[in-house]
Amino acid sequence: MSSDFKNNLYALHAAFSRRSLRYYLDNVIINSSPKPLPWKRIRESWQDDLLAPKLPAFEHLAGLTETFIGPMSFFDILARGHDKSSLEGRLATGLLLCSKRPIQGYIVAADLDQGKLLRAAMQEEAALNPWLEPFIQFKGDKIVGPAGEIEVVPADAGGAFGYRGNLFIFDEMTNWQKPVCKKVYEAVMSGTEKRNPRIVAIISNAGWYGSWQRKIWDAVQDKPDWSTFYRKGQLASWMPRERVDALRAAIPSGAECRRVFDNEWINHGEETDYLTVSDAKRCIDDDLCFRLRRVGARETYWASIDYGPKRDRTVAMVGHKSGGRCIIDRCDVWEGKTQKDGKVKPSVVRNWIRDVWKSFKPTEIIIDPAGMASEIEWMESQGMPVVEYGARGGKGNHEIAQTLRNMICGNCVRWYPGCGDIPGSSFVEELSRLVVKRMSYGFRIDHESSEHDDRAVTLGMLLVRMFAE
Repeated sequence: MSSDFKNNLYALHAAFSRRSLRYYLDNVIINSSPKPLPWKRIRESWQDDLLAPKLPAFEHLAGLTETFIGPMSFFDILARGHDKSSLEGRLATGLLLCSKRPIQGYIVAADLDQGKLLRAAMQEEAALNPWLEPFIQFKGDKIVGPAGEIEVVPADAGGAFGYRGNLFIFDEMTNWQKPVCKKVYEAVMSGTEKRNPRIVAIISNAGWYGSWQRKIWDAVQDKPDWSTFYRKGQLASWMPRERVDALRAAIPSGAECRRVFDNEWINHGEETDYLTVSDAKRCIDDDLCFRLRRVGARETYWASIDYGPKRDRTVAMVGHKSGGRCIIDRCDVWEGKTQKDGKVKPSVVRNWIRDVWKSFKPTEIIIDPAGMASEIEWMESQGMPVVEYGARGGKGNHEIAQTLRNMICGNCVRWYPGCGDIPGSSFVEELSRLVVKRMSYGFRIDHESSEHDDRAVTLGMLLVRMFAE
């Protein structure tokens, strides 16, 4: 394709997209497989059904149609992986391009990290359409276009009482767990009544019976100004059974799998445990032993550290990859109550790092940075490959929860007898007593007040990084 032809094509897309939202949606290139293609060429029939009531509403908000009597509020519930967020981002981008009315929009998510996922989807799609660059800009938490701007805001911040926008996208709302999120939703909705026209779009998986989100879903069914879309099961052809089965393996609860992948509303009591004793015991290999140095020259090693000076435990672990499995070579555990002054000092960790660096030469030393700033600075000064991992944060804990269960249940982790055991508490017991907590970003592992999860988190960090590729 010559540069002149390409430039002319870009100019054509820009000219027609700024006049027609329908044209933009049909011709925007999306990240499909095996190669990116215009959305119209690969759009599936259920997506046309989903879009049918929305497109006229968005065109009306854009001032492209004068008379409109259809719904301007939408509540769509689909299984994970069904282009929900990307579609709303696609509509939002088109609106910023072609609207004759000024647009002030908000993407409201459970927290800022979740909201940034939708923004990232918009930015990734824009990168596939270079002709958008002069028109659509991504500035911090805002997406700016010729017609206005759309801002990503967190529902857990409680600052939504002054919003006076004309586009509100509530992302993954059935997963909004914090009490303040309901208040933010109510505050935003009360403010939307002051704008006409305006669009409200709620997108999510199915949730839990008895939740405030379910009550909203039930309440809007018979309202003429609302349009709802809900279908069970997997509709998308790009989510084949093999892929869905692999994703299911990373989620501990059968009920949660039904909610997320089959799009079924569930009861809270249906959720089950994370790992069983038998799951963890299968990882013990009598042929393995605690090691103080590397096995051979070819193995690649990783080390991970979770520091807990007093109440929590400090855990440090070394492992290597062998035949697609993780082999744990060494696990050391310290408790503050057994140390002088009742605290595990950072110098204990530094001595361990110094020894492991000399004996194993790990390709990465993964460390939760909490309380470890001075040790991280020292490691970097020594040229050690430090990777800071916020294991207690949202995305980090979700990655750990998925990867840890997936690898243990998938028979992909092995450790020596007694690995990580301390008086009164074995590694196997800790793993089997982990509990799951639902969060806005999915789920995370936790423990009851009398238990600990430090060994599990340390192993999880190691596994996430070891199999990152």
